[in-house]
Amino acid sequence: MKKLLAITLFAVMSTNISLAQNSTEPTLSETLNWIRNKALSYSSEKYLQLAFYSSIGKPTDIASNESQCSMTFFYPEKVSDGHDNWVTYQYTIYFSALNGNTITWSQDYANLYINISAKSGGTASWYGYKNSSGTKNATLQLPFNKSTFQGEPNLQERMTKAFKRAIVLCGGQFTEEKF
Repeated sequence: MKKLLAITLFAVMSTNISLAQNSTEPTLSETLNWIRNKALSYSSEKYLQLAFYSSIGKPTDIASNESQCSMTFFYPEKVSDGHDNWVTYQYTIYFSALNGNTITWSQDYANLYINISAKSGGTASWYGYKNSSGTKNATLQLPFNKSTFQGEPNLQERMTKAFKRAIVLCGGQFTEEKF
C-alpha cells in the first residue's frame, strides 16, 4: 500500500511539474518582441514631446534587452545647427522599475497614450543622446497613432496586458485585483 501511495504521489508531482514547464504564457522575449512590433506598427509621428524640442518623429528601430529588462526606442531628429546634422535620440523603458497598477490611457485629437508610473523612487524611462546623461522620468508615456491603433480589435487591452506581463516578468510592481 505504501509503495502504491508513493508511486501515485510521484506521478501527481511529475504531472504538476511538467504542466508548469509547458506553460502557454508568453516568455519575456516573446512579450518584448510583441510590444516592439506593435510599437513600430502603430507609433505616432508625434512620438515624444521633449522639453527642448516640439516633437520627434517615429522610431526607426526598437531594441529590447532581456537581461536589463529594458526596451530602447531609437529615433532621428534633425538638429538646427546650420549644418543639417541628424542625431539619434534614445528613449529607454525600464520594465523592472514600473508599477503595473498605475497603467492608464489618455488621448488627444490624434494619439492614444499609455501612461505608467515608476515604483516609488524608481526611474520609469530615460531619454537623451547616446552616451549622454539624459533625463530620467518617474513616468512613462508612449503615444500611438489613434486612427491606426483603433483599427485593430482589442489592441489597447492587449497592449495593457503585454505591459503588465513584461513588468511582472521583470520584477516590477503589480498586484492583480481579485474582484
